[in-house]
Amino acid sequence: MRHIFKIILFVFALNVFISNAYAVSYNTPVKSDMTYGECLAFQGGIKTTSGNGYYGNCIKATCYSGVWQTEYRISNDLIVCTNGNDSKYLQIINNGCVSYIGSCKPTTTVKYCSAVTYFDCDKTSSGGIYTQPVITTKPTTKTTTTKTTTRTTRTTRTTRTPIIPPNQTTTPIPKSSNNYLTNIEFDQGKINFSKIVQEYTLKILEGINAIDVNPVLEDEKASFIVANNTDINFDLPITITVTAENGEVRVYTIKLKQIIAEEVLDSNSKLSSLSIAGYNIKFSPDVFSYKLKINNEEKLEIEAVLASSTSSYKVKGNSKLKNRSKIEIIVTAEDDSESIYLINIKKSNNSSGIIVVLLVVGIAGYVGFKLFKKFTSKEKDSNYEYE
Repeated sequence: MRHIFKIILFVFALNVFISNAYAVSYNTPVKSDMTYGECLAFQGGIKTTSGNGYYGNCIKATCYSGVWQTEYRISNDLIVCTNGNDSKYLQIINNGCVSYIGSCKPTTTVKYCSAVTYFDCDKTSSGGIYTQPVITTKPTTKTTTTKTTTRTTRTTRTTRTPIIPPNQTTTPIPKSSNNYLTNIEFDQGKINFSKIVQEYTLKILEGINAIDVNPVLEDEKASFIVANNTDINFDLPITITVTAENGEVRVYTIKLKQIIAEEVLDSNSKLSSLSIAGYNIKFSPDVFSYKLKINNEEKLEIEAVLASSTSSYKVKGNSKLKNRSKIEIIVTAEDDSESIYLINIKKSNNSSGIIVVLLVVGIAGYVGFKLFKKFTSKEKDSNYEYE
């Protein structure tokens, strides 16, 4: 009895799990960045049904080569229709993976996102009503035998009913329902295009009232019409209406956003003149390194004049100057480009004066020593007594 109770509980829990796996609706929140476990929990398994509804998809996104690649963790079609519809109507109505479209910075990081798909077993992939095929049976052939008997001989005669072949009809090739684009090209601005996304925003420069639009069809049997791309009404979007071979229609909508043309910033990062109080420097705006021999100053009075009124400058290293000090005059243009004027400092060397003084003192000492020695020698000679 206890085992039976456990089995009942297991079946009940399994039913709850299955019902929760498909507990999604048209407004179920989707995510663009989720863990692998969250992604799998969002998506259920294969479901058999004959109606319509919604199911969740777990999608893996990678950028190994600089372009986003997406793949369904199980399948983009998780529904088995019991009415035999193998080409049911499917439409993503809530997509959390739109940020993984187009170019990207190559990385080995794997992203997971979710989407909600609507299904209808009573419609075809093009949106038409699904009709179950009529099963026909082949006619059977009946054979009858008639026997005729006479007094003298016995003969047997067999009559066969001819086989009537079934009506031979040629099945028409169904017309294509593909009304997708593979890309939309513009002569102004650009978008990150995905064929399953039908709404976009395009930035164009203020003052432009016409745009060349070049839609690229996925199926050459389809056709398209572009509206509101000439004499643009900015209160309305540009629309691209794609009609499949079988007449099914898909509309791509491009909202327009006008932007002001970016102002061209001044790139002039030069000085027009440079002067240093007490010194003569042969300055040229295109020469960026100078040598300057100074006295004993620890700081110089520098006056710099900018070549552009939109630029600025600052001076570095103009304090506690010593031999081989470097003063930098950094000029920054309006567009943040820089020029650096370098002044290499050389201080006057007083060692030569010291050497001269030492040399004079040395000579004077030597001469004094000689005179003193000569004087003492004469004094000894005058004190000598002759016999």
